[in-house]
Amino acid sequence: MRARIVSALGIIVSLIAISYLIRQFDVEQSREILSEAKLNWLGLAAISYLALFPLRGLRWSWLLSDIRPIATRISTETFIVGAMANNILPARLGDLVRAYVLGRQAKIPATTTFSNVLLERIIDGCTVIALLSSVLLLAPPDSQDFRLIGSVMAVIFFGAFAACLLLAATPKLFWTLLDPVLERLPAQFARKLKDRLLLLLEGLNILRRPTLMFKILGVSVLIWILEASVYMICQRAFGMQIPFSGLILVMSVLTLGLTAPSGPGFIGVFEGLILAGTLLYGVDQSTGLAFAIAIHLIHYVPVTILGLFIAWRIGLNVTKLGKTAHENAVTPSGGN
Repeated sequence: MRARIVSALGIIVSLIAISYLIRQFDVEQSREILSEAKLNWLGLAAISYLALFPLRGLRWSWLLSDIRPIATRISTETFIVGAMANNILPARLGDLVRAYVLGRQAKIPATTTFSNVLLERIIDGCTVIALLSSVLLLAPPDSQDFRLIGSVMAVIFFGAFAACLLLAATPKLFWTLLDPVLERLPAQFARKLKDRLLLLLEGLNILRRPTLMFKILGVSVLIWILEASVYMICQRAFGMQIPFSGLILVMSVLTLGLTAPSGPGFIGVFEGLILAGTLLYGVDQSTGLAFAIAIHLIHYVPVTILGLFIAWRIGLNVTKLGKTAHENAVTPSGGN
């Protein structure tokens, strides 16, 4: 029921965003600007974006190393399938899909893998906020709203990361506090809940290895700087001249904004978030919208096609993937 509510809310948000863009912007002019964009720069941006996935796969294999050694090829392919699923399924079900697919491939409980995926998302959020904070400190745009948004998101993501560190460092304290609560619950429900929590905590064990975590954090910073470089390449197709610090801000607004519910493929919401950033740097509305659509296509088309191919090659039924992933990730034995 919660998944349906989130999905419905996301679709409503996307429809509102699409309606606003159509009413407030000259979509036809943006289409003309997009048609005249330099294809060589757009192609290079798309290749650069796809080239980031092996690096993301390597980082995820490191995050999984305390659970089970996973080949970088498998983690990369699974990451791409999850990104494809996020593009075609509502409510960010791609994260559940990624946990389920890796569990299926490597015989790991999907609940354990999902907690690891959540940890990765938290690390990404903290990294993006750190980069955004650097921009706001060293080259701030003329807007107080982004300072407020950055502060709120920093509290959320760094608070979540601190909670994960605490759980990984003091599991005995966690169970000391939780066991009295579990004893008051029906025995069968309490047992299932405890099994699920044990699997979730297993996915956080990597936090007990500080040397590896520093490597993971370093690669995370590199990934997001290279992600901003994709925006830098893409803007050349439109003759835009936003400074690199500004592109980091645009990327950060998009990344943090997409944590909110939206419809499949983030249509409408994606473009609105990009526009909110580009308008701060004097880009006219029509060009900004064309740039937003181009970035969205770069994020959507290549990885969706590649993800569908990988899913077909490993024998996944894409039409049932979201439901199956959800069912497996919410059960303690999911993925085995």
